[in-house]
Amino acid sequence: MRLKFGLNSKYWMAAAGVCVACVLVLITAYWLTGRGGHGAKNGAPHLDFNKDVQPVLASNCFSCHGPDPAARKAGLRLDLAETAFKKRPGHRDAIVPGHPEQSELIARIESTDPHHLMPQTAEGEAKPMKAADIAVLKPTMDAPASKAGKPQQPKPHPTYARAPQPA
Repeated sequence: MRLKFGLNSKYWMAAAGVCVACVLVLITAYWLTGRGGHGAKNGAPHLDFNKDVQPVLASNCFSCHGPDPAARKAGLRLDLAETAFKKRPGHRDAIVPGHPEQSELIARIESTDPHHLMPQTAEGEAKPMKAADIAVLKPTMDAPASKAGKPQQPKPHPTYARAPQPA
């Protein structure tokens, strides 16, 4: 009995089709479980503060609300969690964890009034944020505060992390 398994064999074609189907199923499962970095549980994207949120704030907000006290406006500093969530007398809360509708930051970046819209140029002209940047910030505001009631601190960049000391 002689079996023929040449390239034109219908068995070869069926095996190749099954392999392709398996690969597609694995790729789809990987993407849907969020391990590809874009999907996550309940359809919400998994956002890392250092990788996703901080670059958006740095490129849009830090020139007026960053580490330089001379350039800081409205007493709001967004580069540190403890100051970003801090209550400021005479101002609405910039970030209200778990309540983006109460967060002044979200109200300002989504405003249609050019006098309230943020960010603004150095000349005071409105410079609307990209929709993709707003889409990164909004779920961040929707997340509840940590168990202690304080915002979680961003992790330091690995370059600045202390190396463990030998015992």
